[in-house]
Amino acid sequence: MKSNNLVIISEQAYQQINRKIYDLLKKKVLKLKIVIPYDSSMAPPSKLESMYIPRPIKNYHPRKSFSLLPKKNFLLNSKVDSILLESDFHTLTCLQVLFFKVLLKRKYKVSLLTFENIKKDYLLLAVDDLRNFKLKRSTLHYFMYLMERFLGRYIDNIFTVSKDSTLIYKQKFKLSKICQIPLGIDSDRFNMKNRQKTHGLVTLAYMGRVIKEKNPHLVLDAFERLSADFKNICLIFQDPIRYDSDYAKCIEKKLNKLKQKGLAIKVVNPSHIEMPHHLKQVDILITPSTETELFKEQYGRIIVEGKLCGAIVLSSYSGAFPEINGFYDQLFKPTPKDLYNRVKEFIKLKINNPDKFAARIEKSYKHAVSKQTLKPQLIRYIENLV
Repeated sequence: MKSNNLVIISEQAYQQINRKIYDLLKKKVLKLKIVIPYDSSMAPPSKLESMYIPRPIKNYHPRKSFSLLPKKNFLLNSKVDSILLESDFHTLTCLQVLFFKVLLKRKYKVSLLTFENIKKDYLLLAVDDLRNFKLKRSTLHYFMYLMERFLGRYIDNIFTVSKDSTLIYKQKFKLSKICQIPLGIDSDRFNMKNRQKTHGLVTLAYMGRVIKEKNPHLVLDAFERLSADFKNICLIFQDPIRYDSDYAKCIEKKLNKLKQKGLAIKVVNPSHIEMPHHLKQVDILITPSTETELFKEQYGRIIVEGKLCGAIVLSSYSGAFPEINGFYDQLFKPTPKDLYNRVKEFIKLKINNPDKFAARIEKSYKHAVSKQTLKPQLIRYIENLV
């Protein structure tokens, strides 16, 4: 490790897995400072006692709290050898850190850990700060082109989390290091310990966001058809109450209709901390996302978490899902017919051949442990961060 003074700027610093990573990094560097780009309900100070949190303005908007002047002062007054940005490529935080690197003529290295695939049209959806100015689409494209050129020139290393992202970054930028690492899941929390065994009952689940691109309506439609074929099945479903959209309201109405028909549906609204408890009740977890002009799955954390908790995960052909899932016969096209047939196949497998179903779970679990949990991520993180 060449860096003696490492600064990590991360919106996800509150997560338990990242705290473990930081603890390990502290043993490798002389000084480690954690910066939260903004203060929000996701990262309250009570959970970050040992971390440096900039508080430049009173009563500030969460997304704007780490603004230009505090960033400049922080980078100017801090002794920094290396900065790790846990941020998406297009963010203003990323742009500003590199801008001040050039403006202040500092020689610190900047590494970026990004969870996004910089697909041209997809990127436009994410640039909320620019879209609010109601700029023309061509203007946005040109701005993104200039931004990519600038960031590609001054970023020293990029860490990606999927083959798709890695390929695109390698095609766009000639950097010394573009390294793919697992996103990392904390297997101390996500595991098969105390898994709830159900005899004669098959539990399906959808635990993703209730947005159109995620296709939760396909799960409800398939479950309604499957309930006519199998008596002993139930569904755990993400509560749409937190999503304020016409689509979420339609999903809520659909849920109510299915409940009125007597279908076994359990609606939950877990935090990420509570997620293992629910996943340990699931036999078949479904991730039915579709790919659109402005949406593409970048990783699929819930796929790995489901596998670690002992569920068979059935995923659509969307973005990085096939790579993260790892099993061809557990994939489906995001259509009602294909989803129905794939889920039906695995329900039959559990009912008619439980030993074979258990063996599939074990194989899936080992795949997640070997490739996608905390230990390999830590090794690659530290070996490649310079």
